[in-house]
Amino acid sequence: MALLAALLFPASAIAAGTATIDARPSTETVTNLPPGVTALRHGAYAYRPANSDDAPLPLLGLLHGAGGSARGFLDAFRDEADQGGYL
Repeated sequence: MALLAALLFPASAIAAGTATIDARPSTETVTNLPPGVTALRHGAYAYRPANSDDAPLPLLGLLHGAGGSARGFLDAFRDEADQGGYL
């Protein structure tokens, strides 16, 4: 657990006891996701391959590192998603 905290928070926040995670689960759902890139809430993006039908697709979750951008990271994996049929 300490390793996880060290990876998620700066040492100063851990020492001061101010390290918190503010994310909370949501009941929001996205239906009828169109092909291509769709902007979601909180800076998140979803990508549905253009050649996919309405059948369920395997989900590929991507987490960019600090200083990166979600859109730039997504664009780098679009070909993989198209080839593998990943959402």
